[in-house]
Amino acid sequence: MKYLLVDDDLTFRARLARSLISRGFSVFEADGISETKEILSNVIPDRAVIDLKLKSEWGLSVLKEILNSGCKEAVILSGYGSIPSAVEALKLGAINFLSKPITVDELLEGFMGNPQNQRIPTLDEYEWEYILRTLNENDGNITKTAKILGVHRQALQRKLRERHF
Repeated sequence: MKYLLVDDDLTFRARLARSLISRGFSVFEADGISETKEILSNVIPDRAVIDLKLKSEWGLSVLKEILNSGCKEAVILSGYGSIPSAVEALKLGAINFLSKPITVDELLEGFMGNPQNQRIPTLDEYEWEYILRTLNENDGNITKTAKILGVHRQALQRKLRERHF
């Protein structure tokens, strides 16, 4: 079985690739849409694992490209997952939307589409992901992030301190 891993986090991608290779799978790696297109010109993967947020690209665009190539199954990974992003990914043809960090066992279970084994994130976890995504989108600017979130700057700083961030 051939896997295509699309993630701009080289360390995470390499770790996942090593784990899949050790289980006997073929693995191709890309950090964005241009490398993905290059790989797809030579190989049609059986499965793809795509990070939702790449450096300057949106993983859902990469998902479309991969599925149009003939790839049978794709999973979206995200450290900043949200319900709208998950719904959109599934509408586009992904078979699952999983939160990072993830082990290779969790990834393989995610391809099995077995929702009974998947833990549903708590409301607190969704809130924390939303805060981190908004903070990331604003290059760590707490004042701007607080304004977008509609909370006082000090309240946001307190939440970040509580999480040792």
